[in-house]
Formats: sequence, structure tokens, C-alpha cells
Amino acid sequence: MRTLATTGCGAALRAELGEERVLVLADTASDRDAATAVLADGRRVASRSRTTGCHAAVIARCGRIGLDVETMARVALNVTAVDAWLAQAERATVVASADPLIELACRWVLKEAYGKALGIGLDLPLDRLAFGGRDGGIVLDGPCTIPGWDFALYRHCDRICAVACHATPFAPAGRNPPGPALDT
Repeated sequence: MRTLATTGCGAALRAELGEERVLVLADTASDRDAATAVLADGRRVASRSRTTGCHAAVIARCGRIGLDVETMARVALNVTAVDAWLAQAERATVVASADPLIELACRWVLKEAYGKALGIGLDLPLDRLAFGGRDGGIVLDGPCTIPGWDFALYRHCDRICAVACHATPFAPAGRNPPGPALDT
């Protein structure tokens, strides 16, 4: 997980994620939207997320992109290692971890970001999708796994952000194209 390096953008913060992707964090939706409009600069695909005290958006030039943000406090109140949405391999990793809360938070935001990037939200076989680390990166194992996905985790204060992106052909302005049907 990377710590976000942010700079001011009006009443919001922005972080350059590379590959012409920008993440915006703000206290209010209007501040987030104002910063996103200023930074758009030809970027056509966006994903938004919000949690307690944080409104976020990520913008990119093309492809599929999904974002989720959560606070550690919210994860601690709502998620446990016995929840049905965890894949068996993930559950084992969480239970064996020195910090199970971080492991749970990372997996939750990754699944949310992936579902948003596919355009289907949480209508995924969550318990059959397992995120893990390999060769210094984040990988997804599960049904209908499509090559070419890039996953990243970021931390800013008590917030965990996940970005899922895939360089597919041009997506309609402001939206991800419909995703593939998953074998559930």
C-alpha cells in the first residue's frame, strides 16, 4: 500500500497516480466535483466514492476505472474475518496477519473498485474473487479473470483507497462501458 502524496487543488487534495490518472479527495462532494472539473484536462472516464468525511474521485483518459474509499473506523465497525464475501484464501491471509483490520479494509475496497470498474458494482461472486500480492503487485484470482488489470492501494490518514483500472478501448464520457458477464 502506498501513502498518497497530495497537493492542494482548491478546497480539495489531488494525487497524481501516473498513467494520466488523478485522484481527488475532499471533505464535500461540491469541493470534489470542482477539483475534478479543473483537473479533467481531456480525461474522460471517472469513478466516485464517498465515506465518512471524505468524497473521492479518480479520473483517467480512457479505459475502465473504479475507485473505492473507506475509513479504518468504518471497516472496524462493519467487517469481520468471518464475513461471507471473503474468499477462503483471503480469510486465511486475514486471520494470519499481524494487522487483520488493514487486510480486511484492503480487500473490501479492492472488490468495490473492481466492481465499479466493471460497471456492475457488487454484483460479483465476491467469495470467489481473491486479491493477493505477487511480485510486488496486486493480483486477482477468480472466475473470468481478465488479464491487463492494474490494482493499487493508497492510504491517506485513516482512509484506504483502491483503484482498479484496465486500458480497454475508449469508454463513453464519464462512464465505464458495460462489463463482461461473470460466471456466478
